[in-house]
Amino acid sequence: MENTGLKLRMGLVGTALLLFYYLVVDFIAGFIQPFVGNPLIAFGTAVLLSLGLMGIQYVGSTILALDILDATELSREDAPELHDQTEQLSASMGMEKPTLYVADMGIPNAFALGRRNKGHVVLSRSLLEMLTIEETEPVIAHEMAHLYNYGAVVMAMSTVVVRLTGRITSLFVTVFVTITAFMTEFMFGMMTRGRMSAPVNWNRASMRLSALATVMPVLFITVFERLYSRYREYVADEIAVRHTGDPEPMQSALKKIGTVYTQSEAELQMDGLDTLCIFGSSESLLEQVFATHPSMDKRVDRLSRKFGTHESSTE
Repeated sequence: MENTGLKLRMGLVGTALLLFYYLVVDFIAGFIQPFVGNPLIAFGTAVLLSLGLMGIQYVGSTILALDILDATELSREDAPELHDQTEQLSASMGMEKPTLYVADMGIPNAFALGRRNKGHVVLSRSLLEMLTIEETEPVIAHEMAHLYNYGAVVMAMSTVVVRLTGRITSLFVTVFVTITAFMTEFMFGMMTRGRMSAPVNWNRASMRLSALATVMPVLFITVFERLYSRYREYVADEIAVRHTGDPEPMQSALKKIGTVYTQSEAELQMDGLDTLCIFGSSESLLEQVFATHPSMDKRVDRLSRKFGTHESSTE
């Protein structure tokens, strides 16, 4: 199940996350130091606070996602075959069996939360109604592959990184540009008083610069995160096929999901959870750059090339 390419990309994302949290620690330490005096105490306090923040983010993201969807645990009595499949996949992958949940999402969908030996797989009711038991197995295996590779953890954390980076950058840039603009306008006004009938609108220029400086780092991190997200989907598809032994049920499931999926419905039902889902539908180049998932057609075709099947997205 090891994949060198995925490990390298996960290492890059992990490094970016560590860098972000180091910056957070450094910022908190700088804020605390005037109150405590000792820089070591300030840094230690900042480390503890940042670790607490990471823990809250990790635990909170799982609880929040299950709560938003009102997911309920799927018992063995209600779905014995799914539990048997999951147990067999867990033994094959060498990991603990994840807890299965079912939720009304309005669309056929599945996603994973947690980590390798303490994971959760959430399935939508419409997915279970639409797919056969043979097609459901590789979908569960796909989500378990994310758990095995700690993909769900990385994506949950990177999503928080994007949001916090935007807020922190916006705060710093807005304060810096506002102060700079005020001082510049004041000095310019002092030098040109009485000699200019239409002074330069520095406030408008400051707002534009602030908006640009705020968007750029978030844009960079988002593009990088989405690239990683799309690649991990291909890897999870391949891992699922290797452990189920047949690519055709996976391809069939992807084609069924892609047939009924529309972007507007997904955005309505899965706002904020798009990076954790199984679907993907990208048309334009811009949509492909910012998509969290490759299109279903690309995934089906990739499996055909990888495993030499005759299935294709056009069939």
